[in-house]
Amino acid sequence: MILLLVLSLIVGGVAGGVAGALTARLLSEDEEEVAALIVTPVGGTTNVTLSEESAITQAVEKALPSVVAVVSEEGRLLPGEDGQPRSLGSGVIIDERGYIVTNEHVVRDAVRITVVLYDGEEREATLVGHDWPFTDVAVLEIASGGLMPLSLGDSDAVVPGQRVIAVGNSLHSFRSSVTVGVASGVGRRWQRDGIFMEDLIQTDAAVNPGNSGGALINVLGQMVGMPTSVVRFDNGREVEGVAFAISSKTIQQVAGEIIEKGMVTRAYLGVSHIDLSPEIAAARG
Repeated sequence: MILLLVLSLIVGGVAGGVAGALTARLLSEDEEEVAALIVTPVGGTTNVTLSEESAITQAVEKALPSVVAVVSEEGRLLPGEDGQPRSLGSGVIIDERGYIVTNEHVVRDAVRITVVLYDGEEREATLVGHDWPFTDVAVLEIASGGLMPLSLGDSDAVVPGQRVIAVGNSLHSFRSSVTVGVASGVGRRWQRDGIFMEDLIQTDAAVNPGNSGGALINVLGQMVGMPTSVVRFDNGREVEGVAFAISSKTIQQVAGEIIEKGMVTRAYLGVSHIDLSPEIAAARG
């Protein structure tokens, strides 16, 4: 009995040493996926995958220097206000020459636009053009130099359930805020202000005032969308976890034309119409 006990202790010690050495080797290697083993009270183990968390933090680190605050001073005063009213949204640097995309509603009616870079530097911006009411996309331009553009990803490759990250300036005060969610749907159509917006990405990532015009990125740190609208109520019912982002495909097409020509060229039908009343019908035979 004593001999068996000694052998058991020796074997157990060897196994523990081998396991410890193996764990140390695995943790020391720079692998794409790292797992932490946590011993549970019942003697089992829980495998906690750290690769996704690491990918998210790396994606955010890559995107943050490209996301800016957009401060718009409007040309009208509200009752009881001194000075020009201001609104704050977000924007994304997409070109090292100084081009920034944001939502049109962020800079609507602005007489002066200031961009605040990630490091706090302020630069005056000019409005190159916008695409409202077709899309909620506007392009700004600031002085070039020291800018880090964010690469555009393929929004057509986004699938429901895929992890996405919203980066912007939540509630106008909390700069460089990050929220994480999933793509709840793709190719969505949503009406706002009487205008239907097309090819939207629906997400449950928290989007708050100030996030408009920011970046919706994938875990590779690529911009796949731009938050534009949040649904708070629907037919009097409170709604949670429904936000929409303009797809990067739309952003690329619209921003590209605005940068090149100052506007977006769209086809239209050269047809006019009138309501045909019985009197008009009779007069026209």
